[in-house]
Parts: sequence; C-alpha cells; structure tokens
Amino acid sequence: MPWFANIINFLVSGQLPAHWNTKDKRKFLNEVKNFYWDDPYLFKYCPDQIFRRCISDNEVSSVIKFCHSEACGGHFSSRKTTAKILQSRFYWPTMFKDSHAFCKTCENCQKLGSISKHHMMPLNPILVIEIFDYWGYRFHGSISSIIWFLVHISRNKLCFKMDRGNSKLKQ
Repeated sequence: MPWFANIINFLVSGQLPAHWNTKDKRKFLNEVKNFYWDDPYLFKYCPDQIFRRCISDNEVSSVIKFCHSEACGGHFSSRKTTAKILQSRFYWPTMFKDSHAFCKTCENCQKLGSISKHHMMPLNPILVIEIFDYWGYRFHGSISSIIWFLVHISRNKLCFKMDRGNSKLKQ
C-alpha cells in the first residue's frame, strides 16, 4: 500500500479511517488541503506554488537514479539530486533522506570522492587593459628627432612625451 493511500481514499470518498483519534484526524485534514487527485495521479501543491506528482515507493529508486546519474544528473551531492527531483516535479515525503542514502551508496561517487582545495588548479588573475589606456605612435619624416610618442591616460589625465635626445619625461 503506497504512502498516499489514505489521502486518495479521503479525496475520492471523503471518509477518514475509523481507527484514528481526533488529533490524527485534525493533522491529516490540515495536510490533505495541499493534495489534488486527478485520476490516476495524485499531486501535491508545494509552498513554491508548483504542483508535483506524488510517486509510490516502487518508483522512488528509478527517479533518484535518473536525477543522480542518468541524463539529468551528473553524480552531484544529495542536496543537488533532491533539487533536480523537485525541478522534475516529483514528490514523496522522504525524498531528502532517500536521496542522501542513494548518494552514499553510489559506487562512482564513492570512488571519486569530493574535490578538495588541494586538488584544485591555482587561480591566475587576468590583466584587464581598457581599450584606450595606452596609445603608441611612431613618427617618420619631418619630425625625425622624435622616435615615438606615448599617451598614457592615467588618473591625473597626464600626457607624457619622450624625446630621442633628451630621454627625460616632459609634462
């Protein structure tokens, strides 16, 4: 008997199990407000305002396997696997516990382990130069004494000239 049998029986017939006490009935009636029966599927209206299909216990392992290691997954952690299950719009009450147990027993995940900072590649900074930060010109012809002229746009907006014979910076 699936975990949602009492919910379906109540939604279809409107009757509660006779052996329940008042506290159990009140709790059940409070929870059943979020469920919707569309024959043959039961859906739960979740707090993120998405309807998710409730699955039975015999479908749980195939859904977890698909979201963890098949086309949808990539052998991620149990939290990421559960997030993928929720994105696939499935629901069952023990999905966090079940996906954690599945990830702990996944052979590929146990062989690979987690990547530590020791195994990471070092980060190298990227030097960013704006397009008009440095301009260089070479003069030929009538201005033969000047080899090159460099304009550097700095914080002070200064222009520097370098002369062939003088080799001093002039402002």
